[in-house]
Amino acid sequence: MLLATVLALSGCGVAPDGGSAPGDEAPGILRADATPGPDAVTRPQWRIGDKFTFRRGASTISTEVVSAGPEGYRLRDLAAGVELLYDVDLAELGQDTPKEPRYRLAMAPGDPREHWPLWTGKRWEAEVALRVPGLAPRLLRLSYECDAKETLRVPAGEFECYRIWRRSRSARGDRDDETVSVHWYAPKIGHFVKRLENGVLLELESWKRGPQAADSPDPKRR
Repeated sequence: MLLATVLALSGCGVAPDGGSAPGDEAPGILRADATPGPDAVTRPQWRIGDKFTFRRGASTISTEVVSAGPEGYRLRDLAAGVELLYDVDLAELGQDTPKEPRYRLAMAPGDPREHWPLWTGKRWEAEVALRVPGLAPRLLRLSYECDAKETLRVPAGEFECYRIWRRSRSARGDRDDETVSVHWYAPKIGHFVKRLENGVLLELESWKRGPQAADSPDPKRR
């Protein structure tokens, strides 16, 4: 149950027979549209203490940023103790479970759910290696499209969002194992507020910004 919950939040679900990868190497971003649209937004900056609580059916998943720096971020599930790993661009790197090594997983070099700058109409592709304990690394081909900007209401309130579709399949070229997910990224909080993946719906229930360090001005403040 723990693994299923964390995978639903991290978006690193294990695809069936993704194909072996040589070692754990993968090229990452393969291509991305380069000309920003008029509604382009830049990457957000999280800080220690940022909290995001998601509703999943009748349950909630509360997470908090416990580490933030040039190497990226650690977002801890406060109930399970699992830490979701991100790079500075918010590409998902996997999860770390200090007390349960069998639940560790990694996406190398990272699953770029968003790509900056982000705008309506942007498309990008990536190839990443999924590493799960006890299994051979597997190469996944990922494609993304930000196809709309819309106002979305979730339990946490109303947000202006960019809707992003993600398609994942084996890097071998087979499409019979393709999976599709969608999430809504809200620039106001710098995170998604809704995600539907593998039949699991997550919606933001509440959020809170962490304290601002005196020597680290917040670029989102005006």
